[in-house]
Amino acid sequence: MTREDARFDAVFVGGGPRAVATVVRLVDRLRDSGESTPVRVAIIDAVEIAAGATWRTDQPAEYLNNTTVAATTIHPDASTRMTGPAAPGPTLADWITDVEAAGEHPFADWVIEEARGLRAAEFPTRRLQGVYYRDRLDSAIASGLVDVTEVLGTAVELVARDDIRRVLLTDGSVYSAPIIVLAQGMVQAQPSLEVQALQRTAADHELTYIAPGMPAEQPWELVFPSAEIAPGETVLVRGLGANFFDVVGHLSRQWGGRFEPVDGDAFGRLRYVPSGREPKLVAGSRRGFPYRSKPDGDADPAPFEPRYATRAWFDELSELEGLSLKHDVFPTLAAEFAHAHLAALERWSPGTLRSGWLERLDAASGLPEVEAVLESHVLGERYRWLVDELRRPTRGEHVGQERWRELVHRHVEDELGSMSLPS
Repeated sequence: MTREDARFDAVFVGGGPRAVATVVRLVDRLRDSGESTPVRVAIIDAVEIAAGATWRTDQPAEYLNNTTVAATTIHPDASTRMTGPAAPGPTLADWITDVEAAGEHPFADWVIEEARGLRAAEFPTRRLQGVYYRDRLDSAIASGLVDVTEVLGTAVELVARDDIRRVLLTDGSVYSAPIIVLAQGMVQAQPSLEVQALQRTAADHELTYIAPGMPAEQPWELVFPSAEIAPGETVLVRGLGANFFDVVGHLSRQWGGRFEPVDGDAFGRLRYVPSGREPKLVAGSRRGFPYRSKPDGDADPAPFEPRYATRAWFDELSELEGLSLKHDVFPTLAAEFAHAHLAALERWSPGTLRSGWLERLDAASGLPEVEAVLESHVLGERYRWLVDELRRPTRGEHVGQERWRELVHRHVEDELGSMSLPS
């Protein structure tokens, strides 16, 4: 391919679900208009067409999606605010039902294995959702209304000249069209100065350092059991967010360990059964608390209706200039968090609240007043909580190791309870 060919009606930079959704909508519009001439489209992605990087289909099964089966679709319906025809199609849940009923799938045997018995309230693997995106793109292509050229490569430059725009790839190829659709998803940042310093320090001391990034794209073989990483070797982990659980889930399998359900546990606790090959993980973060969990099952949280952070409030914010997160935004969000906490307590343990909290919260005009309501209307320390604990779990107090263990244990217990009995 030379730098002067590859002309299209539209070029997509980024080939994940954003691109798939746009192609699907294009087909819907063409079908609605009666147009029969196919639109020539090029889709460029550095990892995988349709699945993209996040839902790439070659990643381990331990990496789960962060939304449930029931929450995912690539097709809009009549409830979507948009122009053009409403054209609902199979949701992820519908697709899984169809795949299970078919008993086979041309992509891979594991597609059937993962689809079998998967419920709407459960979290699918990311790779299974990637196959769903692939199937939806294939369905759009099969309509004959789009002629899609799939390009695996990395776009590095976009040049506009007259009515034609050109996308340059690292291999020197050029894809031109009057319309360029920037459909990138989670674009990875360049290494920060801190990361660069850690890389240099690790190299100077002959240490292994894996920089932040997508879990599915990391060289985890560097921390598999080896001459460099012996059983019991200390491995530092920075961060206790979602990626931490991806890493632990994947590496535990590589080390030969496994997680097993605790028999009869009402909260669904797991017990880790080690293989003896594991290194010693020392994990930490700025707060030192594990990332917030999500319920995995049929017990859905109660429907949420904002009391303070309403659509009208957001509309008012959009009219302000020089907006301050601290002064203009966060106090209202804090009141919303406080209301959620106190309303849940009122439903599940009404005896723990003093009356009049709602009137005082409605009248609160800033964060200190919101915190005062939380402090004064909850009886007993067990359920007392302040918004500032989201940022500072100890409320700024220095605590010892045993007290810290108690705080983390209580946090985990409360999470398990709220997921099993959501309010």
